[in-house]
Amino acid sequence: MNQSSFLLCANWKMNKNPEEARTYIQQITQLVPKEKQNNFIFFAPALTLSALRQECAHTSFGWGAQNCHYEDKGAFTGENSPLVLKQMGATHCLVGHSERKQFFYEDEILIQKKVKALLKHSIQPVICIGENAEERKKGNSFQVINTQLHGILKNIEFFNSICIAYEPVWAIGSNQPAKSEQISDMQKHIKKLCESEKKNLQFLYGGSVNEENVHTLSQISGVDGFLVGGASLDPQKFFNLSQT
Repeated sequence: MNQSSFLLCANWKMNKNPEEARTYIQQITQLVPKEKQNNFIFFAPALTLSALRQECAHTSFGWGAQNCHYEDKGAFTGENSPLVLKQMGATHCLVGHSERKQFFYEDEILIQKKVKALLKHSIQPVICIGENAEERKKGNSFQVINTQLHGILKNIEFFNSICIAYEPVWAIGSNQPAKSEQISDMQKHIKKLCESEKKNLQFLYGGSVNEENVHTLSQISGVDGFLVGGASLDPQKFFNLSQT
């Protein structure tokens, strides 16, 4: 993994309190050379973002929220304002994670609104897409991805580069990542779709990436980085993913 632009994105999910977040960033700052820090992005729970902001202030790390609303302010109890994320200095935001779809019933129409809101504030959305086990078993993976991507990207005309995180739902947390050929085939398919939408693609893979399989996964042509869940919770283990 020697590419200067290869991204390692940490999704902490609903883990870490503010003090734990501070300690984590302090520790990983000691591990990652300054010139490599912009290859690391941290997605933290909303209640830890202020701590992340403070600790990342003197680094080149990217950071942001795991979700946001599509309005800047209003009567939306419990939501994260994209305007406030911008004011805090967030560089990125996850949108459309499979857990948001599964537990909070988010659809492509809602995700597209969030993407537009983030782009308005020059925050890079990392758009999560992926099929579940049943869809893969039925041979509908590409059709599902077509529907997701078209629904999210249509009518978005004011940006050229997008960051797509392909996370097959059946691989997340299973300790069994997708096979290299499955990822490669999907990367080519998604890239072709994005070209038809006249958008450049930055392709991330997510789904049980860890120290044991990162070398194999990093050899797949067209993969520009990883979105990492459980293996990102320990700063040393997360840093080790960059050393393959």
